[in-house]
Amino acid sequence: MKSKKSIIIITMLISISLFSVGCADKIEEKIGNKIGEKIVEKATDGEVDVDTKDGVSIETEDGSMKTGENLEWPKESMGSLPKPKATIINITDLKEEDSTSVILNFDKKNGGPNYMEKLIDMGYIQRTLNKSNDSVMYMGVKDDNTAVIFSYQPEEEYGSITLSRNNDAAKEYFESKDDEKDEEPIELDMSESMDWPEDSMDDIPPIKAQISSVSLNNNNVSIGFKNIGREDIASYIEEIKSLGYDIDPMETIMDNVLSYTASNDKDRSISIRWTDNEGNINYNKQ
Repeated sequence: MKSKKSIIIITMLISISLFSVGCADKIEEKIGNKIGEKIVEKATDGEVDVDTKDGVSIETEDGSMKTGENLEWPKESMGSLPKPKATIINITDLKEEDSTSVILNFDKKNGGPNYMEKLIDMGYIQRTLNKSNDSVMYMGVKDDNTAVIFSYQPEEEYGSITLSRNNDAAKEYFESKDDEKDEEPIELDMSESMDWPEDSMDDIPPIKAQISSVSLNNNNVSIGFKNIGREDIASYIEEIKSLGYDIDPMETIMDNVLSYTASNDKDRSISIRWTDNEGNINYNKQ
């Protein structure tokens, strides 16, 4: 039902905007706003205020949404999160999820790139990081049971910040940390390992893991591996980066998932994916 309401809301808001833009003067604009308000109120069972100059606001039993050209930072809802150097264009509060989301346009100088660092300095612990030249998505948790999701598109200076209060993922993380034990070293049985295809891998060094499969197909090499821990695969990825594989990078960092894809200046690419102590490497020479 909520998904259906959301679709209705978005459709109605677009209709409102188009209707209002087409109004010939202020009187017709106000009439258009009032008609739009009644339509969305009926669809959402909520209070709606439409103003083509200041934006749109919707209040329902499930939460609220506000759009505008330069909204105020919702300090009370966002807790201790620092106010970003940005223009805020949307604020959404969801009661059931106990969360607040802000959509914004960052300042070109010291806007988006520095905000993730501020979150880390505040004590947020990274749980997920997806990054490329086009976008960054970070999710962190804090011991006050809050979780924050920060996304940013550098080229467009566009992003969003979502704060989730009383977050289950945050609670579970810190509860599990109390019982966490040091990672035991993995014993490699290299007698069952296949040989590293050195002649086909150019400058790519062997991985310190048990090689479970090797596939050679024209200019593509695919290698399966297992029995390698998170620290070792993370070090291996950093070694690959240092060899010049840092063009158009895409990287995902999670507790039990690490992946990295990039090219070098010779148009050769490598993709590494690791999940729960095993994974694969794809090396393409084209």
